[in-house]
Amino acid sequence: MFETNMKAIERRINAGLRRLRRDYEVKELDVGDLKRFTVAGRVHVVSQYEIAGVGNLLIMTNPEKGPMQMDTFTLTPYYKNLPLFTSDYMYFEDKRMFLNEIYSLVDYQDDLYLSYIERFGENCKKYEHLPPMPLKPCWYDDIRPVVIAKTTAPENDDEIFELFMANLETFIEMEKASPLLDEAQYQAKWGRNYEYARALVEDGGVSTDLFVKSLGADKTKEFFYSIFFAPDRYRK
Repeated sequence: MFETNMKAIERRINAGLRRLRRDYEVKELDVGDLKRFTVAGRVHVVSQYEIAGVGNLLIMTNPEKGPMQMDTFTLTPYYKNLPLFTSDYMYFEDKRMFLNEIYSLVDYQDDLYLSYIERFGENCKKYEHLPPMPLKPCWYDDIRPVVIAKTTAPENDDEIFELFMANLETFIEMEKASPLLDEAQYQAKWGRNYEYARALVEDGGVSTDLFVKSLGADKTKEFFYSIFFAPDRYRK
């Protein structure tokens, strides 16, 4: 199953990058010594991209043989009134667990914004028939208007790939339909992204707690601020 799982990871990551490159300049960035590190005994390989006019893209994979492979694809926008778009797919031999999440890290929610949040929700509802993956309550539930968490099998790989692509397409459509932020709005949006990254480290989160335990709070904060959500890079 390892080869099957790796093909699923490569398919999702490559398709996501190809789709973004159709509409945007995508520039890979140097992540230094955080290119490869170990969390909870699993190797994580990191890539970071600047999506011109949009913001930051984080791709993280666990490509080594073992009980689990995984991939993360997270878009943190800065220039428009857009939500954080993040997805995690985990492969345990012949079992899959995945999350697609939308976070309202925005300073205002107008009709345009809310119409696309509804679209994300509609995308996810099409896959409600899949078995649920339980989620623990967390502080960020109030800023997460859309989330789908499911447990599936290899025969569902096409379905869960299609969901990711549908949500990415909706994100791109939303970006195209949204106006650029002015300077004051940019600063407010930056502040929302920064506060989210800070709170994850200081207040905790399901996966963040593993990072802090393995890397320490300071290194995790460096990773979140410079690479994962990258508020340091987009500070004006």
